[in-house]
Amino acid sequence: MIKLEVKMEALKTLQDMPKKVFSTPLMREIGTYMVSSTQRKITSNIPPANAPLTQAVKQSNLTLRDTGRLLSSITYLAYPHQVIVGTNLIYAPIQQLGGTIKPRKAKKLWIPAGAHTRKLLRRYGTPQGVIEGLRAVGYRVWISKSKRAVLYAKKGGSPQVLFILKDQVDIPARPFLRVDEKDEKIVPEIVKDFVLRAV
Repeated sequence: MIKLEVKMEALKTLQDMPKKVFSTPLMREIGTYMVSSTQRKITSNIPPANAPLTQAVKQSNLTLRDTGRLLSSITYLAYPHQVIVGTNLIYAPIQQLGGTIKPRKAKKLWIPAGAHTRKLLRRYGTPQGVIEGLRAVGYRVWISKSKRAVLYAKKGGSPQVLFILKDQVDIPARPFLRVDEKDEKIVPEIVKDFVLRAV
């Protein structure tokens, strides 16, 4: 699980407040805000400061939200002195931290060449399933001479790229779990409002 923790130690000016103030209900309020803040960062494509450029514009400008799974998976756990905001999606750490992806069982990574291929993958489940499905309806499917792509075409039609073949892929870090300047202003306000209601 990839997560962001907000601990009360960060709010040192409030340490002398009564213990009852720092409670799970307060952490729930902070958690609810941080979930919506994280979702805002994802949907707004708000990059962290000094973020590397990506190919988002070429891919319909939907960095981190192509399928919507990451966005809908953001949640929180509230405890008396901390709240943890995160997601349990298996691919979240590579999105948050960046890294290199290499094939485990195959010789190459088979990367869908676009939205049409991703749609076929959802339908058929695997690259092999996509190939078999296309061949079953009359398409030719073959590996390019350069061995860098899998192509397909109807008889007499122009070849189109189905999959891009790579030895490895470097994923830039796209930190979506982070506290930004807006959060640094709003979280203390949430605490202040909670304290005023509690005392």
